Amino acid sequence: MNEPNLQKALTQSDLIHPRSVLLAAIERVAQEIDAFYADATEPPVFLTVLNGGVMFSGLLSLSLQTRCVFDSIHASRYRSGTSGHEVTWGKWAKIDLRGRDVLIV
Repeated sequence: MNEPNLQKALTQSDLIHPRSVLLAAIERVAQEIDAFYADATEPPVFLTVLNGGVMFSGLLSLSLQTRCVFDSIHASRYRSGTSGHEVTWGKWAKIDLRGRDVLIV
């Protein structure tokens, strides 16, 4: 498998939003989740989709005040390529999701 060259990719990329704008948006999402679950009797499941959701998920979870139960799934369409295929499931949640509120991140 060829590892991506991040430095090369960055030199060929355009900055769309600075980090401060992204962090502010993540904080706003966290506040909306906190407001929605303020009176919840059962914590939602915070389900991270590996690998693409890891960075966003980590930052969002640090901004939340809501008590969550954490788990992850792994789904792939790219299989180390640049064009999508059928979704393949590499890992499913260990927590029983039936009847639970699930935040898929």
